[in-house]
Amino acid sequence: MELYIVLGIMAFMIFGFVLNKWPFGITTMICCVLLVVTGVYGVSDAFSGFSSQNIVLLAPMFAISAAFGKTSLLTKIQDKMVDLKGKSGLVLLIAMYAVIIILAAFLPTTAEMTIMLMFLMALGNTGDITPSRMTIPILAMISVWGTKLPIGMGATQYITLNAFYEGMTASPD
Repeated sequence: MELYIVLGIMAFMIFGFVLNKWPFGITTMICCVLLVVTGVYGVSDAFSGFSSQNIVLLAPMFAISAAFGKTSLLTKIQDKMVDLKGKSGLVLLIAMYAVIIILAAFLPTTAEMTIMLMFLMALGNTGDITPSRMTIPILAMISVWGTKLPIGMGATQYITLNAFYEGMTASPD
């Protein structure tokens, strides 16, 4: 029976997201409350995601990137990108990759992608370099520079994984 309840709540959530009549937060809170009321989850389990360390870290990161999107620096960079697009696509690509490399040293990959998407939206949908064609290559560059290479934020990834592995094994003492 719980399966049908969860599927019904999921259908309600999809319906609420598609209609967009209510804010996303209200829709998700209603679903959490419905999971508690129907007995599928307890209160602590239904709302445990809000105290997740990832959520606590991601929320301010998106707020900071949204605030960055309202600064004059973003509009200056976007204007420069439009100028570079008119001159040479290769120069624009090299400039975008340079920005990615610089941001990868200081920002997590999720925040960097939101900032780069703001830059991409300034390009418009005409010409060879469009946001739809550039999203995947930019995501790949962010992934490589942000996580795979031991430079900037990626430098701590190996240490973090080793700490997780050490925590999984029992001490030989």
